[in-house]
Amino acid sequence: MVATINKRNDISVQHAHDSLVPIVDQWVGSWKISLESRAPSVQDLKRSYDDKADGWSKAIRRLGTVEGYRGVVAALNDRHPELSLSTRPKVLDCGVGDGAFSSAFCAHRDTPPQLTGIDISPQMLDAAGRHLGARGVSADLRLGDVRDLPFGDNEFDLILCGHVLEHLPSPERALRELYRVLKPGGHLVLVATKRSMWTVPIRLRWRVRAYSATSLRQTLRHAGLINVRIAHPTEGSRFAALSVACLATKPFPRLPAPKPLRALTFHGA
Repeated sequence: MVATINKRNDISVQHAHDSLVPIVDQWVGSWKISLESRAPSVQDLKRSYDDKADGWSKAIRRLGTVEGYRGVVAALNDRHPELSLSTRPKVLDCGVGDGAFSSAFCAHRDTPPQLTGIDISPQMLDAAGRHLGARGVSADLRLGDVRDLPFGDNEFDLILCGHVLEHLPSPERALRELYRVLKPGGHLVLVATKRSMWTVPIRLRWRVRAYSATSLRQTLRHAGLINVRIAHPTEGSRFAALSVACLATKPFPRLPAPKPLRALTFHGA
């Protein structure tokens, strides 16, 4: 089996990128240090990831990301064992990169999922196609923007989203799209850069925001997701120092309250 790449879904919507991303916002005694950067445009991100695609796998292995993704998937399986019972769940990997998150998920399964991956970088899609194909994983890989997903409502059982949200000038829009395409009862697994002193160089280099466990949990709840839980893979690892991971579920729509029955009056014969 091989991964197929669909590059016909061009990124047709260019978003304004004049918003600011908080890079550092920290109190030091009675001083507050704040540093903001203009958010990169979609094309800026595409160029950056195209340039880094060839060495991406080695880079994320050094950061412990690959092993961390495996730990997050293990936490997902422990909390939601019903995913293992689904013969071929429909899985979307948003910001698929080189396929590391998808590979971690597929490694825990006897039956491969119906896997779709989307990324703004053509070179990353090529890398994902090679890496997933080498592992015998079939995937439909598409060029696109997480803020304008080319999928219908309520389409996926599971969404993986690793280190994407923090790059976006409008993360709320991306979360609305993730919520839209996720099935009711489906699960979102989201990993983001952690707010800590250890991630300051990463934030400066990539101009990304960072999340604490509390702020990421609040962000997902504000998007309408429920059962939001922090995943704690391999405490003390490099991944745990640099990243925060959340598991969340899309609720089923509420049924309208039944109308009260009118009292019945019986008349004697």
